[in-house]
Formats: sequence, structure tokens, C-alpha cells
Amino acid sequence: MDSEVGYCIDFGDQYLAQLTPDELASLVVENKEIEFRIPIPLCRTMTDVAYSYLAASYILETLANNFGISKYTTSAGGGVSFNYNVKVKNFRADQIRPLVIEFLCILSDNEYIDEEEKFSFYENQNEFECNLNKVYLNFPEIVDLYYANQINGGLREAETEYFSELSIANPEFKYGYWLGASFLNKKDKVLYSQNCWIASKNVDIKQLFGDDLEDVYSIIPANLLLINSRAMVVSENGVMQISMGEVIQGIACIHDTFPNENQYSYHHLDSFNGEFFSQSATDDHFGTSEPTSFWQDGTAFKLYVSEFGEFVIFQTEEASLILFNVAKPTYQKARAFIKAMLTISSTFEDEIFSITNLDLDWKLLDAERFEQLCYDIIYHNSKFDRKTIRKMGKSCSRDGGRDIIVYTKEIHNKTPQMFIFQCKLINSSRSLGTTNVGSVSDVIDQYGADGYGIMSNSIIDASLYDKLDGISENRKVSMDNWSKLEIERFIARRPNLYERYFG
Repeated sequence: MDSEVGYCIDFGDQYLAQLTPDELASLVVENKEIEFRIPIPLCRTMTDVAYSYLAASYILETLANNFGISKYTTSAGGGVSFNYNVKVKNFRADQIRPLVIEFLCILSDNEYIDEEEKFSFYENQNEFECNLNKVYLNFPEIVDLYYANQINGGLREAETEYFSELSIANPEFKYGYWLGASFLNKKDKVLYSQNCWIASKNVDIKQLFGDDLEDVYSIIPANLLLINSRAMVVSENGVMQISMGEVIQGIACIHDTFPNENQYSYHHLDSFNGEFFSQSATDDHFGTSEPTSFWQDGTAFKLYVSEFGEFVIFQTEEASLILFNVAKPTYQKARAFIKAMLTISSTFEDEIFSITNLDLDWKLLDAERFEQLCYDIIYHNSKFDRKTIRKMGKSCSRDGGRDIIVYTKEIHNKTPQMFIFQCKLINSSRSLGTTNVGSVSDVIDQYGADGYGIMSNSIIDASLYDKLDGISENRKVSMDNWSKLEIERFIARRPNLYERYFG
């Protein structure tokens, strides 16, 4: 304990379980700042993990409501997954002392605490759980973690009948979704799952990301193509691969959770019945030798993709399904997909994959100026956190194969990733091949990069794409490559960049 800062009470410390209530109360000193450490322990079951988050939420909400706590930090802890840390000041000792005893009882066991008193503490937490949808939550993200672990394993560890009963009252449960804690007591709803969100039609999707106005995500209209069991979302900015299983599950959840009063018909997921899917005469029709078409004729939905491929949006009349489990197909998969499309219609490639007519005079740029352009492209890329961009010195300096370093934004359940970009200005009509770049693998290994990208004013050769795809697969790193085509599309939508570098 630091007398200058105050006291630290670590509820993960086994020593506290050996203290009597009077000894626990004596830990609190008048007019001293206290830091509470609330552990999330290592658990054997999803249920245990879920209730660890519930206990942490109850404690933090109690402190916030009684002492105006507005923030917390997290830290690693010995023998636990991590700790929530919160500081309390401007309190009376008699206010904190009973709470210390209650919190310790909830988080661990203490033989000196009266059994009836223990029961009352457990009842307080149970009441908190039952009223989650009726109270204002200061830290809804912790309750979301409670629901996430319950839905993704905790409830199924309980009796099957119990899960079935809950699913009647909460139909989203059976599809792997839960109601976002920030929307528990609101008219408009947002549902979460491991890889998707569902937002009711009145929710502004851009506001869900919490960005400043200049940082909002650009949304581009897109098309869905299903070829050879692969689902691809195609926009003017490229192709993204998605999981149709997640789409079907999400749309089914929308049908059960946001019914259309005018034309809604009950949805059975197993038979693909309902407004969004093809209609069948009986529930047994699906699975027969002659099923109806997968999509119902006239199905009303719009499809969008974020400009830099962070997510895909299926927008129906009732709600929007936002998928984060998206990925750019490898060069080989993209080539195979184009080949399949050409067998359907020779016009697909011209109409959907057409490039911009913007003709840039690359002779206006030297290597240093081109790196500055690449910096600006990354700066305006909503996938990356612009506060983390670092340009590694002047062009041709000893940068160790790193022209630009940047971290991705923390979005949904994905932690920030470090990307290294190498900028290559080619002063000829040749394509960029493997001989133009150094050892990509060595750069990735040396700096521990999670992602890598080549940015060039020329076409990237197929052999280089093959090499980068192999590195991506072997080292489990992401690739974000920009050839002349991607850069020209990007600049065509941003006249200010065109004027700065080519005007």
C-alpha cells in the first residue's frame, strides 16, 4: 500500500479470504484514495467466465452509482486472466467498508462472513442480473461480455430445457445473438454475435462505431454473387468473401426478432421458409430432390460494403445485418472466381471490375513524393488508426524494408494489428515483380508485423501475388496490396488528393 496514493485492495489476493469482517473493514482508511482490483479468473467453463463478468459488472456499477466512477483500466494479474482496476476517492469510510465485505463475498469465499449475510449479497447480484434491461449501465461493454459467454456456451452447459425456455422469451439466443447492453432499455435494438451485428432500421449504423464526423466509414453499394459454393460481395472497390451460413443465420434472426407486421410469415431456418427465402408449400419441401430457388423472387434487400472492406451490410426493411467476418480472397481464388463468372457472362468482368478512367501522370512524382502519397492514402483509410502512422525517414534511407508503419483500428472483437507498407515507384511500363522487392518474410519476422502491403504505381505481377499469398498463409499475416488500379480508384473519389499530387 502506497501512503501517498492510497490503498490497493486486490480481491484476487487469497490473503483477504483469511480476514474477519472487522479486519476487512480496517483496510479502509478515511480520506485515502482506494484502488480496487476486480479479477476475472481463469475458468473451466463458459458459465464461470460469464458470471465472472457479471460479478465485475455488478461491482463496477455499484461503485459508479455510489461514488461517480466513470472509467476503469485493465491489467494482467498473476493467476488470473486479467483485472479491472478502478479508483475511488472522496468517500466516507463507513460507506466503503460494507461494500468491501460484500464484494469479497461475491468474488471468493470467506468463512468468517455470516451465512445469512452471504445470502443477501448473492441476492443483490441476482437482482442486478434480473434487472439488466431496466437500469442505466455505466459500463455496458462488460455486460456484453457476460452475454457473449452465456450465449456461446454458458447456457448450453445448463439443462437443454432451460435454454429452450430462455429462447422463447429471447428468440435471438438460438441464433447466437444477444441484445447489446447499451440498448437493453431502449426502443431501438442492436443485437451482437461473435462475428455480426444486427441493428433495427431506426439505428444510425455509422454512430455505432463512435467515430468523429471526419472519420465516419464510407459505405459503397455492392452486389452479392454465389458461384461454386462461394459467396462474394463485389463493389467498385474490389471483392470480399463472406460466409453465407452467417448471412442465413443473421437474416433468420431478423425474421424472428424484428417481424414485419404487414407481410411477415414465420421463419423456419431448417426449411428456408420466410420472406427473405424461397417459399415452399410445406416444411418438408426443403431437402427434397427439387427445392425451390434459394432466394425468393422479389426479395427486398440492399447490400453495402465499407470502403476498405472492414464489414459488409445486408439491409432489409426491418433491420441491417453487419458482418465482420469478411476477407479479401487470395489472388488465386479471385482469379478462379473471375473465370467462373466469365463462363456465365462475358460482360461481368467489364461491368463490375471496370477501372476508373482517371489517367495519372506518374512522372510528376519522385520516390519521396510517392511515399507521401502512400502516407495520405493510409491516412484516409478508415481501417487504420491515423494516430499511429509512422513514415520511416526519407525515400532510399535505411528503413529496413519499412516505408510506412501503421496499426489498424480496434473494431468489434479484433485487436489492433501492425501493418508494414513498402512503397515502390516504377518509372516504366513494367509490372512490379518479385525482383523489385526485398525479403518480405524477413521484414515481417524482424518487426513482428501482423500485416504487410505493397503500394505501387504499376500493375503487380502474378508471381508477386503468388509469393505474397504464400507468405500470408504460412505466417498467418494479412495482406493489403495497392497496385496502380486501386490507387487510381482511390484518388478518383478524392479530388483534393488529385490536386495535391497531380493537379
